[in-house]
Amino acid sequence: MTIPDLYIEIFGALTGMIYVLLEILKHRSMWIVGILTSLVYIYIFGRLGFYAMMGVNIYYVGISIYGLWRWKAAPDICRTGKRTALFCLLAVVSIFFVLYFVLGHFTDGPVPWADALIASMSVVATWMLSHSYLEQWGVWIAANVLATAVYGWQGLYPTAVLYMAYTVAAVVGYRRWLSVGAD
Repeated sequence: MTIPDLYIEIFGALTGMIYVLLEILKHRSMWIVGILTSLVYIYIFGRLGFYAMMGVNIYYVGISIYGLWRWKAAPDICRTGKRTALFCLLAVVSIFFVLYFVLGHFTDGPVPWADALIASMSVVATWMLSHSYLEQWGVWIAANVLATAVYGWQGLYPTAVLYMAYTVAAVVGYRRWLSVGAD
C-alpha cells in the first residue's frame, strides 16, 4: 500500500469512528458520515482485493441514503421478532454462499471465505440498523471480531484498529440502546 493510500485509509478509519459514535447516539447524521466512510473503503478494499467488502461499501452508500430517508424522525428501537430473525439468518447464509462461490472462483481475493462472511453479516446488520432492531449490535459484534482478525492479519492496521473499536462500540451501543428501551 502506498503512503497516500495509508492516509486515505486512516481518514476512512477516523470517519468510521465518528459514524459509530453517531450510531450509538442514534443520531441521523450518521448516515451522511457513513456515505463518506463507504466511499473511502470502496477505494481501499478494491485496491487490496477485498471485493466483497468493496461491494458491501457500495451497498452501504445505498442503504445510507435509505437510512437517512427512513430516519426522518429517529425511529423507536425495537426487538427482532422470530420471523425477522429467521429471515436475517437465512439472508446471511444465502449471501455468504453466493459471495464465497463468486470470490473463490472468479477473484484473487486473499481470504474469500472471511471476506464473504464479513460482508454477508454486514449487509444484514446494516439493514437491521435501518429498521432500528436492537439485535443488529450482536451481528456487528460477530462481524467486527472476524474483521479485526482478518484485516490485522492482512496488514491493514488502521482498519483492524477501526474494527476493534467497532467491536467495543457495538457492546456499548447495545447497552445504550437497551437502556433507552426496546419495544
